[in-house]
Amino acid sequence: MNRTSSLFLALSLAGCFGSHGSDDGPTDDPRPIDAGPRPLDWGPGSYDIGPPPIDFGPGERDAGPTRCEPRRADVSCGTEPYPSDVAFELPVSIGGADECYCGELVGCTVSLRPGPDGSPESIDLSTELCQEDLLCGGCFPYVDGTCSMPPLPGGSYPVRINGEPAFDLYVEDGDFSGTERRCTRVAEADPLGCGPVGGTPRRIEADEICHPESIFTGTRATIRVVDGCASCNQLRGPCTVTLDETGFAPVLQVETTTTFTACDVDCPDVCTRMEHECVVPGTLAPETSYQVIVNGVSFGTSIEVGSFAGGEICAGATIGG
Repeated sequence: MNRTSSLFLALSLAGCFGSHGSDDGPTDDPRPIDAGPRPLDWGPGSYDIGPPPIDFGPGERDAGPTRCEPRRADVSCGTEPYPSDVAFELPVSIGGADECYCGELVGCTVSLRPGPDGSPESIDLSTELCQEDLLCGGCFPYVDGTCSMPPLPGGSYPVRINGEPAFDLYVEDGDFSGTERRCTRVAEADPLGCGPVGGTPRRIEADEICHPESIFTGTRATIRVVDGCASCNQLRGPCTVTLDETGFAPVLQVETTTTFTACDVDCPDVCTRMEHECVVPGTLAPETSYQVIVNGVSFGTSIEVGSFAGGEICAGATIGG
């Protein structure tokens, strides 16, 4: 099949979609997140995703929000992997632990880039934050929406959000419907404008982690992963937190990665402390303790879920996993 007859879909979500804010409970960690750390090898995936997609033009918008501005989504929390060969909704969220939203909506447009054989090879998402003239009495750290995905063959798909590499989306055979089990904080956009170097993001070697000791049920907590000796040309790669209940006790498996700017930067030979912000799924079971494992390493800490929230614990690596 040639490129002109290739499978290529562009879907525009009508209007701005999503809730008017995600109630993630109290957030008490206002510290900013720096770019991320020194590298180790990571798994499959690539940010080199080829030529730009065909432009099918803007989609129609339903009546409702009248003020929408481009805004890159920050987090995708869902049931990944997603089922192959059927349409599905990809959750996306705008916000963070120290942000405040009330009455906003998320809009999303989806485009697929074809590979040499005409089948989808990678995904482009264009997201925006939409304002409505609403009165509301709350302040929420996230505003949630979805991107309507077409049926995709099984595989791994590099995803760009508003032109910047964000994360890899995994699609497999099977029924993966259910509650939110994985959250991915997207890779940061390169502030120098060059984008990341091609290739696979790599795991960092974490020196310390910090997170709440206890959280309310339904809260998307934040785990901060610290590297004490990063380089000035590093970028924060995607960070994924997955709920793992296959063992004796439930575990939050954190995968934190880094990449490097493609700009030619002359970095001094000094260490820089950098932090990665990783988002915990908001579906943890009440009255349950979750051990935290980062890139296969235990830090001897856990997060308690229930009717009380408070405290912060920070710890260095103790046990190889």
